[in-house]
Amino acid sequence: MHKEIVGVFPGQGSYAPGRLAEFADEPAVREILEITDAVGAAHGIDPVSSLLLYPDAPGIDVLAQNAPERLMLAIFAAGTTGHAILSTIHGVSFDVFLGHSFGEIAALTAAGAFTVENGARVLCLRSEALRSSPPPPGGLVAVPLPADRVEHLLLGGGFHRLEIAAVNAPRQSVVSGPDDELERFARITAALGAPVSRLPSPYIFHNRLCEPAARAFAESIASVATQPLTARVFSSVENGFYPDSETARAALPGHLTRPVRYLDAVRHLNAHGADTFVECGTGNILTALACRAVADVSTVAMFGESPLASQLEKIRTAAPARTSESAASGTARTVNPAPSVQPPAKQKDISSSPETDLDRDRLIAELCSAYADHLGYPEEVFTSDADLEADLGVDSLKRTELLRWTADKYRLGTLPEGTRTGDYPTVAAIAELILRPGEAQNV
Repeated sequence: MHKEIVGVFPGQGSYAPGRLAEFADEPAVREILEITDAVGAAHGIDPVSSLLLYPDAPGIDVLAQNAPERLMLAIFAAGTTGHAILSTIHGVSFDVFLGHSFGEIAALTAAGAFTVENGARVLCLRSEALRSSPPPPGGLVAVPLPADRVEHLLLGGGFHRLEIAAVNAPRQSVVSGPDDELERFARITAALGAPVSRLPSPYIFHNRLCEPAARAFAESIASVATQPLTARVFSSVENGFYPDSETARAALPGHLTRPVRYLDAVRHLNAHGADTFVECGTGNILTALACRAVADVSTVAMFGESPLASQLEKIRTAAPARTSESAASGTARTVNPAPSVQPPAKQKDISSSPETDLDRDRLIAELCSAYADHLGYPEEVFTSDADLEADLGVDSLKRTELLRWTADKYRLGTLPEGTRTGDYPTVAAIAELILRPGEAQNV
């Protein structure tokens, strides 16, 4: 199987002042930064070249709070210049481009869909849409839990405005939403032993609360010129390759409201031959996440722990460099588009059998309250279908204690030897044990 090199482009949060200082004299870098600064000036944004060329430039927290448009344009410029450094100076030939969040704009620019000028313009218009039609005050938090468990916590906790913004790794999800609900969510995850980390983001992203901004963005970029793709671009939001530049441009506004599925994208590309992921930008976040997503992949980060030259040498040793023509020859290859990400359907609650609805509902509420008190968990995380182990992290010893307490309280007698806690994974299953003890599952 032909092995492929994927260029990955980060979005929000991937910035470090002065990281491109050593490349300040490279003509390709100077040209890109000059173009980006000129476009930014036309949109009232201070130059970003100084942020990337001078180590004493403001840090990410200061920019996120005081100059978010400048920060996002700097991240775009860093990704675009990173690609130029890797391809023109070091001769890296990319087969596929993959962007994370608004990093997809830089990925499309690298793939020829936009000129550098128009890519920067798209990014500025995105910032203007967010400024003119802002979502409520809020942001993003990273939580060290699988996406399905986070989804359960959001549903069970009554978080109506929080949404999963990104699924980055098997045990790393990002949640977006207003500050009040993020604070309550943080208290719950802390109680579960999974404290969140606030990300330096000036806005809520990848959330339906961004719909007004998405509409404004769509209107503003409708006339931005595109060019034919010269390389393939896989969208981590659309979950497939873009067939053409116009489709990609039309999709970008919707990304403000939909989640990034970086984990799925990395796994899909790896399953179809991608074995090397190269980060174009000032950090190594995406390559680190790729290693967590798939075993035995090679990664290169321009500013990783090892010198860039030694990282690139490993690639050349493993697979001889390919020409840009051989990479471009695959532009017509596409995959069948995957369905759009839909909110997961709520699992059927087995507590809703008609013959004992009231008794069962009352019993489940009583059990949820008692278990929350016994474990020291917030009561709102308990729902009838919450898996005590997988969703709430209750170990087998504590689940055994809960079963014994339940048997005593509801006079079930001594549970038969060999009864397994795994036979009763949810509060609803334990309620069935109480309501129908004769049908209890024993071994």
